[in-house]
Amino acid sequence: MAVIEMQKEPRSIKSVLFVAALIVGFLVLGGAIYWLIKPAKPRTITLTGAQAKQATANFVPPATTLPWMPPIPQAQDPGPTLISLDLKQATPRQAIAEVASRAKVDLNLQNIAEQGFLAQLTAQRFDIAYKNETFWSAVIDLCRKGKLTPYADWNAPNRIAFSQGNADSALGPSVAVGSCVVVLENVTSRFTANLTGPRPASRDLRVGLKLFVEPKVSPYRISTIANLDVANDERGNNLIRPRGQWDDRNGGGGPQSTWMRDVECLLLCPENAGERITRLKGYCSVAVAGPPRTEKIEAPLDKKGVDIKFDGTFVRLLEVRKTGEEYYVRMAGDISSPVFKEYERMQNVVKLIDTNGKEFQRSGGSYGGGRPPAFEFGVQFSGAGMSEPKELHVTLPTAVRELRVPFEFTELPLPH
Repeated sequence: MAVIEMQKEPRSIKSVLFVAALIVGFLVLGGAIYWLIKPAKPRTITLTGAQAKQATANFVPPATTLPWMPPIPQAQDPGPTLISLDLKQATPRQAIAEVASRAKVDLNLQNIAEQGFLAQLTAQRFDIAYKNETFWSAVIDLCRKGKLTPYADWNAPNRIAFSQGNADSALGPSVAVGSCVVVLENVTSRFTANLTGPRPASRDLRVGLKLFVEPKVSPYRISTIANLDVANDERGNNLIRPRGQWDDRNGGGGPQSTWMRDVECLLLCPENAGERITRLKGYCSVAVAGPPRTEKIEAPLDKKGVDIKFDGTFVRLLEVRKTGEEYYVRMAGDISSPVFKEYERMQNVVKLIDTNGKEFQRSGGSYGGGRPPAFEFGVQFSGAGMSEPKELHVTLPTAVRELRVPFEFTELPLPH
C-alpha cells in the first residue's frame, strides 16, 4: 500500500504581517485611551514677587471638618437666694438696696438715687413684706412697684443697674425657676413682602422673653434663642421653627451681660394659623464654666492641624499664615459650643508672642467658615515692630456645663 506524506505549506508572510499590525494597532489604541483617562501628575509651580503676593491674597482654604462632639453635660442649679424682708415706708432705692445686701449682689443705683432733701421728701414710699422670696422675684416686684427698669450698663455689663421708667410694659408674666426668672415680654409678627422680585412674601413670628440669672451663678454665656419642645395653636399647627446656624450668634456690639439677656422663641406662622398660641414650652440655656486654661504652642508658623481639648471644649489650630507684616491665625471650634458663639470671646481665645516675649496686637478678625460641625474663626495680628512669632497661647474655659431653665406659657395671642 502506498503511503502519502503530507507536506506543510510555507506560511505566507502577508498573514504574519497582518497579525503583527493588528496587535500593534490594539496597543496603540489602548495607549491612546489610557493617555486620555489617566490622572494628571501633580505639578509644582513656584511663584515669586508680585505673583506670590497675589496668590496669597486670593487663597481660599478648603472647608474645614471636625469630629462631632457630644453635647455638653448639664449643670446643677444652685437654687435661689431666698429673701425675707419687712420694711415700712421705704423708697424703691432703699428697698432694692436692702434686697441686694441680703443677697450680696453689687448694684448701680446712681440713676434712681433720691438726691437732695426735696427728692427724698417726695420719693414714692411703700411697705414691703417678703418671706422666703427669691432674689429676682423680689427685685422684679420692686421694679413694678417703683416703675423701674433693670438694665446692663455698657461700661459694666455684669453689674445690675436701674433706670427710671414704667416697667409694667416691659416686665410681663414671669416664672421663677431655681436661681433664675423667665419674664414674658411680647409676641410679635412681621410680614415681609418683596415688591421687586419673585421671592414670595413671608411672615416672622416670635415670642420675646427676658431671662434673669442670679449673679452667684456666674454664667459664662446666656443663649439668645430658646429651645422649644412644644409650640401649638388652637388648630393643632406645630409652630416650632427649625434653628438655623446663625440664630444664636453675636457678631459684635460689645460685651454681653451675664445676669440678664433677651431670649427669643422662633416660631413658624402658617397660612392657616389660629388666633392664639395655646401652649409654648421649652427652656433657656445658660452656660457655666470653670477657670480658664492656657495651652502654649511652640513655633506656630510650622504647626497645622493641632487639636486642643479641655473638659467640655475642643478647638483646632488650622494654620498661622504670614501676609506682609500681618499674621493671621486660623482656628476652628465646635459649632454648637457656647465658647464659639460670641465674636469678642472668640477674638480673645488666642494670643501671639514673639521671640522677645512681647505680645502681638490684634488688628482684626473674622468668623463664619467651615462645614458643620466645624465653625471657623480667625484673628489678625499686626507684626509691625515685632520679631518672629515664638508661641501661640490658646486660652479656653474648663468644665463647660449647661444649665437649663424651663418655662411654659399658655393662651398667648397670635398676631397676624
